[in-house]
Amino acid sequence: MCLLQGELTLVTDDGESPMAAGMCIGVWAGEPVGHHLITRSEKAATFIVVGARVSAVDEHDPDDDLQWIELEDGYRASRKDGTPHE
Repeated sequence: MCLLQGELTLVTDDGESPMAAGMCIGVWAGEPVGHHLITRSEKAATFIVVGARVSAVDEHDPDDDLQWIELEDGYRASRKDGTPHE
């Protein structure tokens, strides 16, 4: 992801990092690195994301006890310990 304009905060399992225009981040496929972006500014931000969905890549969220696991017949929400999310 590259931030083209504005300011954002990157939130990962390790904490928060401010981002300014021109900064880029990358996350390796298959690594359980939950991440998302938030804005704390009144200004709009513009960013671009380049990537691919590769089979067997699980989704993880750093702030919630939630992850998406790929199964043979689709995806399933579960807690981070693997138990089904009710």
